[in-house]
Parts: sequence; structure tokens; C-alpha cells
Amino acid sequence: MAINGPVVQKVNKTPRFSVNKLGEYMGATAARRKRIIYDQKYPSSFIVSQYREAKEAIIKYIIKDYDETVILEAIDKIKKSTILKEQEIENSVLALNEALKTNLPNLSPFKKTRSKDDNPKININGLEISVSPDIVVKNGNKIGCIKTHVIKTEQNRLTQEASLYVGVLLHQYTEANLLEKEQSADVNLCISIDCFGNSHETAPKAIARRLSNIQAACEEIVLRWDSV
Repeated sequence: MAINGPVVQKVNKTPRFSVNKLGEYMGATAARRKRIIYDQKYPSSFIVSQYREAKEAIIKYIIKDYDETVILEAIDKIKKSTILKEQEIENSVLALNEALKTNLPNLSPFKKTRSKDDNPKININGLEISVSPDIVVKNGNKIGCIKTHVIKTEQNRLTQEASLYVGVLLHQYTEANLLEKEQSADVNLCISIDCFGNSHETAPKAIARRLSNIQAACEEIVLRWDSV
């Protein structure tokens, strides 16, 4: 009989954040900021994995211009799953139902494609940031990308300000990685969506101040990393 060994905690030895967590960090209290750094240094695989199927369905739902049958079919499939645990099924179904209620932008005139898996990181003042957009959006020569946030816990949801910061980072990512000749990044197509928060925000038109704040926060995170 196989004997399961102890679970090995993953440790990120060098400073790295996900884009949504950096957005949350920007509006967090000092105590919450310390906890966010800890969670990014010692990440939990459970939080990511339990919403994986739900998130894939939500991405498909957006690409298909909010075709509700995508969500309904995903709910049916998840409910019948023999792999997911009961709590994972419950949270995934809840996430999909919340997606149906979420105030989402009209993207029907634009071309939407699933983002590639090999997304490069962006580095700001020594902090490696994983943006990994879910969807690339094109409106002629205007380009942007969408990042979804699917976490039930209320303290982990994105506030309006946090989503605006995510939008700024999506715009930076678009400029650095998605543009071809004669294309430009469009703030209106760089969109942060929080499904449990039932909200979305596009990148602000004036991004210089927020980008400066992000740079300062990244420097702060790098300085604190080893002490956490």
C-alpha cells in the first residue's frame, strides 16, 4: 500500500506576485499587505485548483458573447464530477451562477481569443509579476486583454481601486507583449473582472500616477520579501 508523505509547502524564493494579488495589495491595510506577501511567498495550490473548471467556463462564456448555455452546461458537468470534492463543486457552481449576474461590458463588436499559455512575466523594480491574461481583445488596431478574478472569500475580492490597478498592469502587459506593427494598447479593452464581486473595471485613461504607485509598492514588496 502506498504511503503518502507530508505535503511539501511551495516557497517562492524570489519576489513574485500575481497581477490580481498586486491589485489587491495596492488598496490593502498594512496588516493585510503583510499577509498578501506571505501568501505569495508560500502559495496555496488549493485556491487555484478548486476554481479551475469554473474559470475556464467563464472565459468561454465571455468569448462567446455571454452565451448562457456555456455556463449552464458547465454547471451540469461540474455537478456530475466524480473528481472534485463536495466543497469544490459547491464553490465552482456558485462562481458560475455569480458570473451570470456580473455586470460585464459589451464586447460583441470585438474579436476575442483565448490567451496563450506561454505568457511572459513583467518585472517592476525587481518584482516578477505574472499577468497571464485570460482573453486578448482586438478592435481593429486597438488591442487589450481581460483578466478574471474568481475567489469566493470576501477579503480576497477586488475593490474598484484594486481593479483599476489591475487594469493599469494589463495595459502595461499589452504594450510590452501583445502589439504588432501599427497596433496600440487601448485602456478601454484592458479589463479586470471580479465574478464574485459582480463587477468590472477598465484601465483608467490617466495611468501615470497609478503606475508610479505600483512601482513604489513593488519596491516595498521586494524589500520585505526575505523577512516574511
